[in-house]
Amino acid sequence: LPALMDDETCLRLCEASEILYIVTEQCVAQTVEIRHRLECMTKWIRGTASQVKARGTAADSVQKENARKRRVPEHVLRKVASFLSAPLKTAPIELEKKRGSTEFVLGILLSDYFAKDHVFVEKHRSPLHGRNHAESNSDGFHTFVETPSLKAALDVTREIAFELFEEPRKVMTHLVNQVNIYVEECINQNQLVSTLHSRFTTIASNGLVGDDEQAFSQCLHWTIFAHTCSTTDVGHQLVQISAIPTCYEDIPAYYKTLFVRLPMNFDVKEMKFYGDDGNST
Repeated sequence: LPALMDDETCLRLCEASEILYIVTEQCVAQTVEIRHRLECMTKWIRGTASQVKARGTAADSVQKENARKRRVPEHVLRKVASFLSAPLKTAPIELEKKRGSTEFVLGILLSDYFAKDHVFVEKHRSPLHGRNHAESNSDGFHTFVETPSLKAALDVTREIAFELFEEPRKVMTHLVNQVNIYVEECINQNQLVSTLHSRFTTIASNGLVGDDEQAFSQCLHWTIFAHTCSTTDVGHQLVQISAIPTCYEDIPAYYKTLFVRLPMNFDVKEMKFYGDDGNST
């Protein structure tokens, strides 16, 4: 039998999933970075406002005391100065569009992860690292790397996953042989009682010769169909049981069937094959 899943498609899905994982981590990291930048910005604004209020007041005033308490450390000032001076990197046409002021102030275009196909992530490098003049995404101080957005990574992964898990259905549809069986005894029944069962077994090919006999002996998968009959035998209800071969190839031209006659005044209300509970065969 052919493979239900293509190896190349599986590999593509694995690669797409890895990219989706990396991009998701980037998005989470940017979200955390926004929180830290907002915290630093709030501390700097609060400290600066306290110093402005304390200007011109006595040295032992409450305003001076608050200004000293709210003075931000040097590393916070450096961080605020760094992201305020960092350029926003995106497609030139996108910078002209209206955006939220928070993204502009904090220097992270988080909405691009959900609305655009590509985003630019700042790549941190050592101060001793030489500038690459051929690098179009660098201004000498900040280097940006273009990566797929979360939206694009999700779309690609979803398309490949749909293609991969659609393959088994297509393969099975191509392999299944359709056999139409017309059961006359099922016609004109108001209360038809029936049941279906599949079984791996061998059934004797009595009365068959040639290719049909060989096909019967080689077939191991059978579909058993039982149902009540529309006709009766001198007042006795009949149940027809048919064994239909469902071979992969060389389907026989005939199937086995028999009739079971119930005692007088007995009617079938429900039928079930032994083994349908999943515990017995």
